[in-house]
Amino acid sequence: MASSRVIERRNIIVVGKTGTGKSTVANHILGIDKFKVSDSLDSTTDKVSHGEREEDGIEEGKKYIIKVVDTVGLFDTTALKNKKAMKEIKKYVNEQVPDGIHLVLFLFKKGKFTNEEKGTFDFVLERFGDDIKNISALLITHCENDDANSREQLKHDFRTNLATKGIANFMGKGIHTVGFPDLSRCNPRLKPIHQEGIRDDEAEMKQLIYRSGDCDRVLTRQLLQEAWWERCHLF
Repeated sequence: MASSRVIERRNIIVVGKTGTGKSTVANHILGIDKFKVSDSLDSTTDKVSHGEREEDGIEEGKKYIIKVVDTVGLFDTTALKNKKAMKEIKKYVNEQVPDGIHLVLFLFKKGKFTNEEKGTFDFVLERFGDDIKNISALLITHCENDDANSREQLKHDFRTNLATKGIANFMGKGIHTVGFPDLSRCNPRLKPIHQEGIRDDEAEMKQLIYRSGDCDRVLTRQLLQEAWWERCHLF
């Protein structure tokens, strides 16, 4: 007799400013090239969209249906654009992800933490507060040339720097570093090294995603409640 299989959903939303690698991260979560990727600083994602894939989990007999929502170039400049972008997300989540969001991935490209970056996260923290803290994680991207010690230092600096430690404390699912270089542009001698690094980073993301179902589901349902969005001053 065939053994029963447990199927769990994991809905992830990827947010960040243009150039942080949202579409690249979304593609690596799914394991397919679902979303268009560009080196341009102009957003290639002009509307909210999603990709979905079913896969076997690490535990025997468990499968996951993973849905990744790739957002527009959020939080790129002004508060007005922020509000417009959030309205688009709210509408999309209500229509396409009725069972809620299990994990919010905030992306930050490795480098100097600018005033624009600070404004991005201030906007989120001021309006969302503790409502999504336990389902939020920060991904520091473009770390493919950093070894394990350098990556740990990046995370330590983010947790202790006066400008960023409040953001670090907000991330209930922690801070993670990833690097997903375009292998077609890599030095052939370094390609095997980068391939191994990509596999390791994908595995860490998958563990984060699989574990994202352990929080109170009320937190995810709050994203769908009209009163909650109104309280966040998005209308």
